[in-house]
Amino acid sequence: MWRLKRQLIAIGILGLLVAIIVFGLFFFFRVPSDNEVQPLSPPQPPRLLWSRFFPVRTDVYDAAALVENPNNDRKAADIRYVFRLFDEHNVLITTKESRSFLNPAEQFVIFEPLVVTALRTPQRILFEIRDVTWQVAEKKVLPVVVKQKQFEKDAVASRVRTVLSNTDIASTRSLEVIAVPLDEAGNAIAVAHAVIDALGAGEEREVVLTWPRVLPEPRIMQVYVRETQL
Repeated sequence: MWRLKRQLIAIGILGLLVAIIVFGLFFFFRVPSDNEVQPLSPPQPPRLLWSRFFPVRTDVYDAAALVENPNNDRKAADIRYVFRLFDEHNVLITTKESRSFLNPAEQFVIFEPLVVTALRTPQRILFEIRDVTWQVAEKKVLPVVVKQKQFEKDAVASRVRTVLSNTDIASTRSLEVIAVPLDEAGNAIAVAHAVIDALGAGEEREVVLTWPRVLPEPRIMQVYVRETQL
């Protein structure tokens, strides 16, 4: 009798082990269904591609940074950042803090105009992202085409005329437009920024962005466009 009980216990333990192995292999090798929600990997941090400052007038500078969101499935809904300007002795002149955002897989210029340096000349800029709030979101293509980028200048100022076309059957939200002229080495010469009203379905509109100084002829004119955040 005792021998029979031991055999039943051994068979039960063996059966349990077999069941665990079978179910383990099933869950390991099974193909997830299309409707199954997969766990998201941690988002990659935004990447800084460049940061620069540009003279506007005596003791006043624009600060800018081109930043990329490397995630296709996440929106950086709230980016808290700071610009720091340093003099020739690497002494901090001033800081400028603010907030922005980045859509999935987006490159965009974070721009801070008219930073006052109080009779000191900056020699170096540091851009730092202090905090990011992420949201799950799908990558979308904005149906706005830049159809024209014409650079002009006169004796006191420079400008770029752009024509934006909404190729969709629905209106956009209001749009943020950034123009960045690049020199022969691919470095930014200046940055200009504007926010315009929504483009209607199929609408085209000219947008003029200006600089209050004479810029050298750019090799390339980059224009970045995105919808403003709700």
